[in-house]
Amino acid sequence: VTGLSLSPGTTVLKTNQTETFTASAMMSSGPSQAVQPAWTSDNTTVLSIDAAGLARGLTNGAATITATHGGVSETRRIRVVTDYQGSWTGDYVVRRCDHSGDFRRGEFCDREDGFWAGDRLPIGLTLTQERDAVTGPFTLGGIAGTLAGTVDQSGQLTATAALTLTVDGSVITFNVPTFAARADGERLSGAFTVDVTAANLAGQGHLEADL
Repeated sequence: VTGLSLSPGTTVLKTNQTETFTASAMMSSGPSQAVQPAWTSDNTTVLSIDAAGLARGLTNGAATITATHGGVSETRRIRVVTDYQGSWTGDYVVRRCDHSGDFRRGEFCDREDGFWAGDRLPIGLTLTQERDAVTGPFTLGGIAGTLAGTVDQSGQLTATAALTLTVDGSVITFNVPTFAARADGERLSGAFTVDVTAANLAGQGHLEADL
């Protein structure tokens, strides 16, 4: 055996996701051949791997798997990321509201008809996650759009979103330039900002909110 190659080329797993790795040995005497190596993980609290090469992501972090056969070893660094896939519903709380131009004249931050600090409103996400990439429908009450982002090495979901609402034929855009959240069991916590504009209105509304 002069070397080993590992398949597939996976480098990211979600928590509770599995992947079966296989190994091929490059032989000095001829073509490569499939082998059954000894498998190990250097961080079994993050990623486990059994004798058949079945790896399972356990918690957010990183681990190196090693395949050893015929005195030769090959390694692969694997990231395990928090799994955000599923439906999340609850409330968000407005921490700050600012308005300018026509939004100020329309009392965007008015306590009676608009948003204001302390206002508690419904939020919903239906997320699909492929490795560390997250996408899905995003709603703020009756305002709908799409969120897209990634899970970073710390396990935080960092994303952006764009939502729209049509009022009397006017399209109002709710742009979410920053959305940062963490999943702890069945609870999602974090913060986000929203910039609100309309093509036929001057100025904008701005919200800072907590999940």
